[in-house]
Amino acid sequence: MTTTTARRELILYAVPTGAFAAACDDYFARAGLLGSTEAQRYPPHCTLTGFFRRTDRRSDEVIAEVRCRLDGFGPVPNGAVAVRGPAVRYGWFGFELDSPWLISATAAVVDADRLGPDDDAMRRKTWLHLSLAYGVDDLEPYRALADECFGRATDADVIAGAGWRVGLWERTADGSWIRH
Repeated sequence: MTTTTARRELILYAVPTGAFAAACDDYFARAGLLGSTEAQRYPPHCTLTGFFRRTDRRSDEVIAEVRCRLDGFGPVPNGAVAVRGPAVRYGWFGFELDSPWLISATAAVVDADRLGPDDDAMRRKTWLHLSLAYGVDDLEPYRALADECFGRATDADVIAGAGWRVGLWERTADGSWIRH
């Protein structure tokens, strides 16, 4: 008889803070009234790694390891993440991001990961972005809503002053989220 060990689903995200986070929250709440897209199934974020799974014991270890690595980098410096857009590509709508700082911090976390026999490897993401809408046929209502929530100019204060925080997140079996 085989037994299965519970595995937790983890991912490294950068999440907006301050006025940009508030605008994202407003957008996501209002987008739900238009009809939720795939983007609204997640908190507003930039994906830094793919999902990876660890057993309960290994999850606690990797959470501590990631925290230690990120503490070494310190908080995301002001201006370390440039927000571009909003942009549309291939059925996706959102903000593209440019950040050597996020790429370096992610590399440090992924490179330090010690895999156990039942662990999924952490996979770095190379396209940095924050999704506003995807998985629907018509993105135009979501683009119009973004103009209202974020302003029409790409250098609007809410976007230009965006702050960020990097952290390890866990998606639970019921679909809710825990930030570690």
